Amino acid sequence: MPQRRAISLETVVREERGQWVVMAYAIYESEIVGKRCGVFRRQREAERAAAWLQQAAHRW
Repeated sequence: MPQRRAISLETVVREERGQWVVMAYAIYESEIVGKRCGVFRRQREAERAAAWLQQAAHRW
């Protein structure tokens, strides 16, 4: 199966049961694939993790 390259990567930080969850969504031509990337106790930590994911995605 050939590898596909995502058009874009979007991250979302949301609160779930008193903790902060980072979701990453890879956007392809034909679909959007979401993955839960981490759970953090503090919102600032989750936002930092989301920013790191965005920076890494832009390097590729």
